[in-house]
Amino acid sequence: MTVLVMGNIMMMSDAFYPSVVSLFVVFLIWSLSALRVAYKFHCLNVSEHEPVHRYLRWSAMCYFVSWCIAYFVIMLLCSLIFTYHSFFFNPGTGWSLLCVIASVAGSTGFCCINFFLTARLYFAFEGTYPAIRVTTTTVKRHMVVSFIVTVLFCFLSLSYFVLKEQAEFDIVSYRVTAPIGGLAYILNMVNAVSILYQFTDKLVLFSAESSRNNAHEALAGNLAVAAKHCLLGIIGILCFNVLIPLTFVVYVLMPHNIVTLMTTVFICAMLHTVEMLTLFLGFAFNGKYYRTACYPCDSLCHWLLRKETKRRRHKMQALMSRSRSTSNGMDAAV
Repeated sequence: MTVLVMGNIMMMSDAFYPSVVSLFVVFLIWSLSALRVAYKFHCLNVSEHEPVHRYLRWSAMCYFVSWCIAYFVIMLLCSLIFTYHSFFFNPGTGWSLLCVIASVAGSTGFCCINFFLTARLYFAFEGTYPAIRVTTTTVKRHMVVSFIVTVLFCFLSLSYFVLKEQAEFDIVSYRVTAPIGGLAYILNMVNAVSILYQFTDKLVLFSAESSRNNAHEALAGNLAVAAKHCLLGIIGILCFNVLIPLTFVVYVLMPHNIVTLMTTVFICAMLHTVEMLTLFLGFAFNGKYYRTACYPCDSLCHWLLRKETKRRRHKMQALMSRSRSTSNGMDAAV
């Protein structure tokens, strides 16, 4: 019996130590990113439009801090899972409390990043042409969807932690949590794609208007921003809304043991970290890191958006010419 227990512990150790070390690396990346963003926000001189910048800064920092807390607690939970499977720990109130903290912190971070992206979409075009501005109805719709998805994700994480040790978890997961999880990811993907499309489309439209007015410097700057956020947004959506759900599906189909659990947690954490880095690289003060990491893809995206801007500009010029010829014809008839 002693040999069997020691062999089980050694098997768990092989899965445990690499996973916890990997999670610690993920936690370290998040913490260093949060510290750099906080330092740069503190150094920025944003006296003009201070309320707008303060709202964006606080929502971004809340996102980083919430997920740092969540990943720290997830490391503790993984340690407790290992201890429990090693016959030394009996989960109780402390386990449940850590589960609630991790779920609430992760859900808060998810909600904050969606509010940040929605607010950035609104404030970026607030002072532009009326046809380009984002309406408050659109902002409210995005925020309501983000809040609903946040509640669904919080329910999913809590239900897994609470029901994980129960025999009927598989039945509950397939009949309740799986449809809710699918709905949450579909809603979130539609919401994220909509925000990204509107942001890129309005920047391209604004660039076409600027080029029509011979504002070439503004055109170059707008296209650079549009290419950067379009590329980073696609990568972030691919990681969070495609690859992470596929990882969960593979985990559900595989045998549930400590190895598959730790592997799934690590893969999801790494994919989520990549998604975080897309936001991190999107800040202007991280421009040199973005150019180093994404230059080839950025050049391709910039070229495609420039072609789209030229197409929009020619279309606008054709409409203006047609309108002028129509008005001249009416004046001649009179």
